[in-house]
Amino acid sequence: MECNFKTFKRRFRISSENQALQEVDNLLESIAGFPYWVNKMKIIQQQVFNHEPAWEDLFPDCIFYQGKLILKFIYAGEHLINCRPSPLVSAQWDKIISNQPQDIKLKNYPDYVKLLVESPKHLTSEEILDPCSFLNKFYRKRSAIQWAKRWNQFREYATFTYSICEGDEGEYLEDFEYFLKLVEAIYLIHLSQKYIPLANS
Repeated sequence: MECNFKTFKRRFRISSENQALQEVDNLLESIAGFPYWVNKMKIIQQQVFNHEPAWEDLFPDCIFYQGKLILKFIYAGEHLINCRPSPLVSAQWDKIISNQPQDIKLKNYPDYVKLLVESPKHLTSEEILDPCSFLNKFYRKRSAIQWAKRWNQFREYATFTYSICEGDEGEYLEDFEYFLKLVEAIYLIHLSQKYIPLANS
């Protein structure tokens, strides 16, 4: 189905890993925190499956502003595939995820650990340790421009007064899961670059 939203490929073009990190830093630090973006994605996901859109949740920001900015995560991610956390960072994360959250006394850890424990809900333990492994998987399934078109489809479907996904629920759920994992993986890469190295310097 044709989509009325544009992919903004030129406007949102990212040409390097350093530029991708800067864009992600702006999204996660200047505009809004990580949970905010996940929440907006889930609102759109819920409305895609609903027969009656919740207009007060969708317009104008969720569809037009934040929905559009999520395209930047898609374009940034393909340049972060080789931006792996250092072995020291991975060792810290391995210690964290090997414990149940209720067993971790957060007061003994810096604030970024609390974010790490509480935030990734969709990535596997292996993908948390190596978020780039999921990015590889993500862009092997579709190119960045194809994912951008898919996301724009979802933005448009969320406004329909009928469910467009009947019979294709499994495919839609899988793609939404990929989008949520994408933002989680990028968040962890951002976290490892911005905070954890400073804590160990």
